[in-house]
Amino acid sequence: MGLPSSFFSISVPLATTRIVQVAQLVRAGGVIAIPTDTIYGLACSAHSISALKRIRKIKGRSLRKPMAICLERVSSIPQVCDTHGLPDGLLSALLPGPVTVVLPRLRDDPLNRELNPNINSFGVRVPDCGFVQKLLWALRANQDPSLPDSDAADKDHPLVLTSANISGDMSTLCVEEFRDIWPLLDLVVDGGPICSSVNSGETIARAGSTIVDLCSVALRREYRVIRDGRLVIISILSGVWPLFFAVWCFLPLLNECIGERRLLN
Repeated sequence: MGLPSSFFSISVPLATTRIVQVAQLVRAGGVIAIPTDTIYGLACSAHSISALKRIRKIKGRSLRKPMAICLERVSSIPQVCDTHGLPDGLLSALLPGPVTVVLPRLRDDPLNRELNPNINSFGVRVPDCGFVQKLLWALRANQDPSLPDSDAADKDHPLVLTSANISGDMSTLCVEEFRDIWPLLDLVVDGGPICSSVNSGETIARAGSTIVDLCSVALRREYRVIRDGRLVIISILSGVWPLFFAVWCFLPLLNECIGERRLLN
């Protein structure tokens, strides 16, 4: 069964049964709202120029403010960003989970140049969220996720993911909180309220992902926390320590902080 042509809202279970159609909508340039492992987000194909323009217009977001992409697999990050010089296992220690890593663009950049033009780095996420993972699988495979993984395509289809709100407004934890922009979207996937597993109140619940700039790790063994998010423990590691040493020293704390985040499987 296909999807209606006009705007509508469906639950995560129903969207999951129609995941191929949802992926086709995204591939065709649709802009949709989805629940993630942190907050609700607006998503579109990174390959669609029209969708990129729409999502910025919906949010009122300046071209000077970059948007992140998300991928299905950590192993796919080197396909879209320069990971040269990063210690083995570093990205897998941070992802999947509520972290956005910022990395340099590749010299032969496979991503759409209309996405974050004149910016030489990218924020990349691998969300730990069942529905988002299924959508990314369907985008990559362009077929029913019940088929064997060996039948899927080799390369991930990057999905632009940004908060479901007007730029500058608070992030959203349920679909009713961004009701004003529903008519501008092609689909809203309602996963119910997103609850934080971190017992730190509403501020942390709405914080989104922790953003860590890894662009200087290869040259200077330094990193920078751009934004404290759900994974607030990373802020303790800010400074000039070699990132790999810091992550592995604090890995038990990171794992405890992340916890079991598969909220929407």
